[in-house]
Amino acid sequence: MATSGNISTTSQLVANIKAEIENFAAFCEILKTEQEVLNNNEIDQLLSISKLKSEKVVLLSQLAEIRNRFLAGQNLLPDQNGMEILIKMGNLPDPDGDISKYWGKLIELAKKAQQLNETNGIMIETKLSHNQQALTALQSAANQATLYGPDGKTHSTGTGRPLGKG
Repeated sequence: MATSGNISTTSQLVANIKAEIENFAAFCEILKTEQEVLNNNEIDQLLSISKLKSEKVVLLSQLAEIRNRFLAGQNLLPDQNGMEILIKMGNLPDPDGDISKYWGKLIELAKKAQQLNETNGIMIETKLSHNQQALTALQSAANQATLYGPDGKTHSTGTGRPLGKG
């Protein structure tokens, strides 16, 4: 299915939804890979995964826009509710019930992608928090380090004033 232009028939709508399903399935695989990378601390791979995710999101957005234009052309809201109304109306030629079947699969994959993405987001936040805590601990230790001056005597690098001094 092309990612530009309009669709005007039920078979084109089904083909568009199939393309969305295929791309959401691929997106879920990318998210699973991201999760593995996060679990294995292979942080250097995140940039390439992020690029793949962005490309897939753009394509999914284009496919959704094509579907939404079809719905608007049917005088329906260009969203999930509009699609569900279209299916319930049943006045489109769809003898095999393909639209309903594929729409259900698309919704299932979209929910799965959302869950995976949320889980990955939590993992990233947790790793960032741990890294920030480690960095803070290292900075604190560095501020408390004892150094030797040119005279061979120890000097604290701390920022506090010595006890008993006013």
